[in-house]
Amino acid sequence: MSRPGTVGCATATLAAKLAMLLPASSVVDAATCAPPAKALAAAARASSDWHASQLPSNIIVGTKLPNEGAATRPAGGLARQWARRAVLEIARDLGGQIAARPVFRDEPALGLGAADAEPLSGLAAAAQLKFALRRLTVEYARLAREKGHSWREIGVALGLKQMADMGMDAADVTYEHLAGAPSPWRPAFVWVCPTCRSTVLDHGPQAGHPADCEDGHADGCLRLAAAVTDWHAAWDEDGNGGRP
Repeated sequence: MSRPGTVGCATATLAAKLAMLLPASSVVDAATCAPPAKALAAAARASSDWHASQLPSNIIVGTKLPNEGAATRPAGGLARQWARRAVLEIARDLGGQIAARPVFRDEPALGLGAADAEPLSGLAAAAQLKFALRRLTVEYARLAREKGHSWREIGVALGLKQMADMGMDAADVTYEHLAGAPSPWRPAFVWVCPTCRSTVLDHGPQAGHPADCEDGHADGCLRLAAAVTDWHAAWDEDGNGGRP
């Protein structure tokens, strides 16, 4: 028989753990304001029995209590969690249907649910989020080019570095990913040079010489002059020229 207070302490501890797992919009057993007994037993098995496929994608498993320091969260998992929250809020704003989905997919009778959009409402919201993220990605790439970062550096930030291991140039792949495949009818990637304040038509790394890659700099632009100097130095060194 357990000592008085033992169950209450365990319940509070487990409730704290579940609070780490569930987003702010999630719900628990309203009748007791705490995880039900079966949920406590299931959560106690978390360290050994849980598998990622059993959890909704808006839940990230933590291993520490709040007073034990912040739990380390993989960047991809954290992004997925915030994306799920964004989809939920967009679905609500669009008037989509919201439902509570079981936290433990294999034990829905536990009564623990997490708020989530219904499938079609979620798809519509996710599509809106996808378009917004695409525009945001292009905007950050434009700001990166204005600050002088190369297309290869932008590719590394986008996770396209592995293209080099596949025999593809990361800079070229990055440019095509953001601006589209080279074409006489495709508008160039546009940004503003912070040095000469002119609008630059960026034709990508395949154009070769900086003056051809970055069309539109004002005469005497110091940034373009520095890029040309670096390009010639790289050409003299390896015969391939610099890659923006």
